[in-house]
Parts: sequence; structure tokens; C-alpha cells
Amino acid sequence: RRTAALQRLSKLYAVLSQCNQAIVRCQNESELFPQICRAAVTFGSMKMAWIGMSDPASANGVRSCIDASSPLLSSA
Repeated sequence: RRTAALQRLSKLYAVLSQCNQAIVRCQNESELFPQICRAAVTFGSMKMAWIGMSDPASANGVRSCIDASSPLLSSA
């Protein structure tokens, strides 16, 4: 159980590291958000990642920013 927790933390740290690198390299949100989602899936072993931003103009108040190149999303 302890080993599994350490592995989970190690993966999350790897995701954080990749996100920090993306923040430094990317010029705007449209470059950054897909890289963050990709890092979560690739390095964090997450099945899918999604970023939503508050948007009062949208129907539900949230604008989704999704990496459309994700195999999970492109097969939907």
C-alpha cells in the first residue's frame, strides 16, 4: 500500500515537472493546455485529462479546453 502511494506521488511529481516545462516553453493557452493534458495522461497514467475555465457567456458557465488529439477523444 505504501509502495503504491509512493508510485502515485512519483507520477504526480513527473506530471508537475512536465507542466512546469510547458509553462516556460508555451506562448499561449492554446499551446499550453494540450501539453498539460498530454503530460497528465503520459506521465501520470491518467486515462484522460480535461481543463475547464470559467466562462459566464457559455451555457453552463464553463469553457472546456481539451486536447483533441487524444486517442480517447478522437474515437468518441
